[in-house]
Amino acid sequence: YLLQRIETYPGIVILSTNLMKNMDKAFTRRFKFMLEFPFPGPDERRRLWQKAFPPALPLGGDIDLALLAERAAVSGGNINNIAVRAAFHAAADGQPLAWRHILLALEREYDKLGKVFSAADFVWDDDD
Repeated sequence: YLLQRIETYPGIVILSTNLMKNMDKAFTRRFKFMLEFPFPGPDERRRLWQKAFPPALPLGGDIDLALLAERAAVSGGNINNIAVRAAFHAAADGQPLAWRHILLALEREYDKLGKVFSAADFVWDDDD
């Protein structure tokens, strides 16, 4: 059905997926252009984390974006979800955004992704 709709649509169609390997070859060969956006590495994630929180949001002094970028291997969309959920946790507490709010939000996002969350993974080791 989707392929039929795409072929008869007179305008530009933009589709996105994070499951490219599940796409049928007969379906994908009908596209003129396909762009791949690689999964963000630690440097890209750090920039995404820095932009995820609005400047007006009060931040606690215990937030470590470098640690998040290094240890939380998530996409930009996940980072946005975590930032919004963490801000809601902070607002519900009536406090500036703190590390514990981020960890609560991160745990929920990991759960949605089917990943195992351990708060112990989000502390710097003596080796770091």
